[in-house]
Amino acid sequence: MSLHSFISTDVFNATSDYLIPRSELCGKIIALYALDPILLNDRKLGELYMVGYPIELTKEKYQRKCIEFNLGIMLDREEYERREAVYSALLKKVGKVLVDLEEECEFVWSERYKTEISKIVRTIYEDLQRQGWMHCEITGITSLDARLQPLECRSVFRSVQVRDFDVPILLRPAIPASITDMGVLKVAESIDGVRCVKHLAAVGSVHIGIVKKSVGLLMNLDCAALIDIFQYCNSYLLRKEFAAFLASAEKQEECCRCIGEFPEKFKSVPELYQALVQAKSVGDFIKENAATKTNVRMLVAYGVVNRLIRRVHHYVYVKEEMERQQLAKDLLEDAHVAGGKDERKRLRREIAGMLNGTGCLDAICCKLGLSQMTVREAAAEYMAVVFPK
Repeated sequence: MSLHSFISTDVFNATSDYLIPRSELCGKIIALYALDPILLNDRKLGELYMVGYPIELTKEKYQRKCIEFNLGIMLDREEYERREAVYSALLKKVGKVLVDLEEECEFVWSERYKTEISKIVRTIYEDLQRQGWMHCEITGITSLDARLQPLECRSVFRSVQVRDFDVPILLRPAIPASITDMGVLKVAESIDGVRCVKHLAAVGSVHIGIVKKSVGLLMNLDCAALIDIFQYCNSYLLRKEFAAFLASAEKQEECCRCIGEFPEKFKSVPELYQALVQAKSVGDFIKENAATKTNVRMLVAYGVVNRLIRRVHHYVYVKEEMERQQLAKDLLEDAHVAGGKDERKRLRREIAGMLNGTGCLDAICCKLGLSQMTVREAAAEYMAVVFPK
């Protein structure tokens, strides 16, 4: 869709510094306010906002060592001021999708995709204007979904930290009708209480940032919570909230319905949790108590969601910087990491930075796709300290 079908050459020349901005303005929402009427399809539009999200990517392969692009929209003043956050989020979402596609297959840079980009722009413009939502197939495995949220759905949510290795679990059998964002609905459908955020993004071909934001929204609406990756080596501690659980017959009965049969030696749910935290690990708890018929996964999940127990994470500390770099290199050799030489260098630096006692084993294993046993064995060769916290 040609820019000249919307604004005159004079208007474009006057605003080009912001439509194609300097590097300092890239990665930010830029809104230009136009007081003069603009002619569009023989219709004069009055006070307008031109809103864009310019992006700059720097790489040696480009002719000028970088590529810049900007997807923008034009809106009536009243519409933009009513839905400013909605349109800003839409532009950022489309921008992130285009960045991912550019890094994956040169979607923006390559001439063969120019007509596809034009189709995407037209689909976004026409479908959102006509029906308030859009769905566009971009490549065989990538699609773009967007919906303009109703004004009554907008609210201020608390910030939620969602990490790559966190496992989301749904708390309700159905998602509220107020959630209409197709990206959030797609993520919600894939949540099973087993797969971590990184796995959900890979399986669903969804950008991990979108998965995290979707999970955060579901948590704000009390539709989801975060638990740990279920592993037999996990260990847990009781929280202070466990005291209230002891006095609540209703909560104990609710937990009983989730976990199935009790091991013979236990008479109540609190006894199960006390035995779980006394064991060295979940695996030891199952062996020591013959809890083969008990749904231990649900026992742990219920305890974490209701703040009865908390996970004991383990952190790796390597004293010398050179040894951190070498251990990170060894771990990368064991891992199956997609990407070229530059990506492996970046990941090596990131892993080395986590080996100073700030990165838990779950985070390191998730980054590399390795088991805890593999990381522990490699760390032992460098006399690394693995401490709980």
